[in-house]
Amino acid sequence: MKKIVCLILLLSLSIGNASVFAAKAKAKPFTKRYKNEKLIVVLNDLCHRNGYTLNILDEMDKDKRITAEFKNAKPNAVLRKVLDKDYQSSIKKGVVTISRRPAPPQTYTAKATAPSQIIDEDSVTRTIYMDTVYTVNCAMKTVEKLPESPVAKKPERQQKEDTTGVNRLGHNIQILLGGGYSSMGYNPGKDGSVRGEIGANFQFRYLYYFTPNWGVGLGVGVSNYGSIGTLNTVTAFTPNVPDSENEDYEHRVRTNDWQERQRAYMIDVPVMAQCTYPIPQAMMKNGPLKLYADLGVNIGLPLVANRRLLGGSIDHMGWYKPWKLELDHIDGHDFYTEQAEAFGTDKQALKLRMPAVGLMADLGVAIPLMSNLDLLVGLYANYTVNNVCSERRDIGWKHEDTYVSEDYHAHSFMNPYAGIIGTQYAASVHPWQAGLRVGLNFNTRTKKQVKEPEMIYERVNVCDTTIDLQERVETTVKAVVVQKIKRVLAKSVIWFDFNSAEPKLKPADILVQVADILKENPTQKILITGHASRDGDKERNQRLSEARAKSIVDRLLELGVNADQMESRGEGVDRDYIEGSHDISLDRRVEITPVE
Repeated sequence: MKKIVCLILLLSLSIGNASVFAAKAKAKPFTKRYKNEKLIVVLNDLCHRNGYTLNILDEMDKDKRITAEFKNAKPNAVLRKVLDKDYQSSIKKGVVTISRRPAPPQTYTAKATAPSQIIDEDSVTRTIYMDTVYTVNCAMKTVEKLPESPVAKKPERQQKEDTTGVNRLGHNIQILLGGGYSSMGYNPGKDGSVRGEIGANFQFRYLYYFTPNWGVGLGVGVSNYGSIGTLNTVTAFTPNVPDSENEDYEHRVRTNDWQERQRAYMIDVPVMAQCTYPIPQAMMKNGPLKLYADLGVNIGLPLVANRRLLGGSIDHMGWYKPWKLELDHIDGHDFYTEQAEAFGTDKQALKLRMPAVGLMADLGVAIPLMSNLDLLVGLYANYTVNNVCSERRDIGWKHEDTYVSEDYHAHSFMNPYAGIIGTQYAASVHPWQAGLRVGLNFNTRTKKQVKEPEMIYERVNVCDTTIDLQERVETTVKAVVVQKIKRVLAKSVIWFDFNSAEPKLKPADILVQVADILKENPTQKILITGHASRDGDKERNQRLSEARAKSIVDRLLELGVNADQMESRGEGVDRDYIEGSHDISLDRRVEITPVE
């Protein structure tokens, strides 16, 4: 029994709560009388009566005066009565929303002046025009808007910070490693050749950016250059040398693939200006890609330089001028062949002038890895402007004093062999290098934190315009035009006197009527045919018939007919006026025929 009583109590409580909820959800009737009261007062009273929240989206005349009496009126009925027709309202979830009613679409039509297609049929001509129809549809939309700063503060010099992450002012440290083609930069002439070798360089730089795009820097590094020179030459020694038979001759030395490698290692001190250009279209996670370019001066201090013979041979020969005879490989004379190994293939020191002043350039792209770290990838080149060759001497093919051999002579009139560089075959040395370089750019200044401005929202009228093409067809019945011209021409004939291109009778009325018809129907064309009698020469009559047709064309042009509507020709004496007997003067005429 107790359980049944508890269930009845619970049901009564739930029913009571449901009735209270329903009472709250149901809108209360509004009863009040207003006389010359402001609109905003009426709206606030309505919302207060039902516990609604008022939300006015668009600007409206809140001070509009209201004179009305409401008795048990529903909230929607009150809103419809007090609001203008330009506004609409809705009540959802206890919120009264009032907004401007969207404007109906406006349509504008621009008629085409030129036809897009002309369909010429037997009885009618259809001219098709494609008119442009503009439809403008406007609606109120909510958009975000940044608040305007009340006072524009002048930025301090030390705070000139790029907050977009594109470029950063201040200190930058770069570490670069490059490699490519290098050469000692000399030309052995037509009797020799030179080829470069792989070169490398390492640089550590410091740059300061005084604007978002420009900076200057200084660095230190190490680089190396290398070349292999090959000689196939003949060197003549001018002194008269006596042989074993006391005959004077000119001693000559011929080289055969004589190869020598030269290498130089330098300490670099680059001084450069750098330009950076961001590419906003190539935006990455940590910022946009940037193009960079360097141009500057590189001061190189030779650290180590050496040379080494790789191979080849030389032939000692004798030139006897009286007999114009060249001798080689003769026993008992100094005419023999020796190999490069006889001169020693160990590395020998190579003297270069200090310093090596050159030009340098870089071009590449900076890829942002982090907010203050970029990967640099690009091309580089440097060229030594001044000549680093330390001396100038004639090439020598004499062994060192320590060299002793019974097979070869010392040849006291020759210089000791001291390498190719510095001789007439390599008197000017300009080391250079070009290749690919990669590195890292670290910015020591962190990005300045900028407080995000609070967004505000406003309602604006946004209009969208759509453009469509609409077909318009104009139809011209051709049969009516042809019948009109035939009726006009049936009333009279255009005659001409003998040997004359001027009409005998005044055809003004006929031509005016024809002109009016053609101007009303710009697609209608006519054929104007001139004729002549059989009197006189046939060729002259042909020209006379053409002149008569032209005279009619000229008169129609004066009356405003378009020249494209007329075609003229002369038929001479080929066709009589009427078959059978007639006066020959009737052949002197002009016929106008519609082109159907």
